[in-house]
Amino acid sequence: MKKIFTTLFVAAMAFASMAEGRSWNFVLSADNADSQAIQASSLWTEGSKGRWTNTNAITDAQLMIDETTPLACTAGLYFTADASKILMGCTNNYYLQTNGNVTIRIPECAAGDSLILGISSSSSSKNYTITFTNAEAESYTTEGSSKTTFQTVVPAAGDVILTCASGIRFFTMEVVTTEDTTTAIEEVENAPKSAVAYDLFGRVSDSKGFKVANGKVILVK
Repeated sequence: MKKIFTTLFVAAMAFASMAEGRSWNFVLSADNADSQAIQASSLWTEGSKGRWTNTNAITDAQLMIDETTPLACTAGLYFTADASKILMGCTNNYYLQTNGNVTIRIPECAAGDSLILGISSSSSSKNYTITFTNAEAESYTTEGSSKTTFQTVVPAAGDVILTCASGIRFFTMEVVTTEDTTTAIEEVENAPKSAVAYDLFGRVSDSKGFKVANGKVILVK
C-alpha cells in the first residue's frame, strides 16, 4: 500500500510541476546578483545607457557569466548570436535587447502550451519583427517602445524558436502549460468530514498536507 500511495504522490507532483510552466524575468536591478555578475564578467563588456553586451559569438548556447556558469535569468534558453548582438540592462534600462539577428530556442515545449512575451521595440518610431518556429503565430511585429504582451500557442510538442531582428526588447518570457491537471491533485481548505483521508504511508490522517482521499491526491490546507 505504501508503494501505491507514494506512486500517486510522485505522479501528482509531476503533473503539478508541469502546470507551473517556465518563466524568465529579464528586468534586473543594479543590486541583482545577475547584474553584478555580468559587470564583473569577462564575457560581457559595458556599453551605453547602463547596458552590457556579450563579447563572444554563441551558437545554440545559454548566456554565461563565466565558462561554466549560466546566467540565472536566462537559464534554460539557448541563443545563437554574433558577438555584441545581445544587450542586458544592468544599471539602467532593465531588459534583454537584440542588437542584431538573434535566435532564441525554448526547448521541450508541449503541444497546447502558451508562449507569452513581455516585449517592445527599442524605438518609438520603428517596429521590428520576430518570426516563430513551432508556434501558431508565424510572426509578431512590435508596437512602439512601450511594453506590450504578446501570446501565441505551441501547436506541436518540441522546441520553439524565436528569430529576432535587431532592436527588440524582452522584459519577460513565459511558457504556460494548458494541460488539465484537475484530476491529478486538488487543493482544499479542509478535508470533507465524511471522507477518509490517508497520508502517504497509507495511514488514516486528518492533519494538513498531501493526502489521498476518494482515489485522488489532495492538498489539505
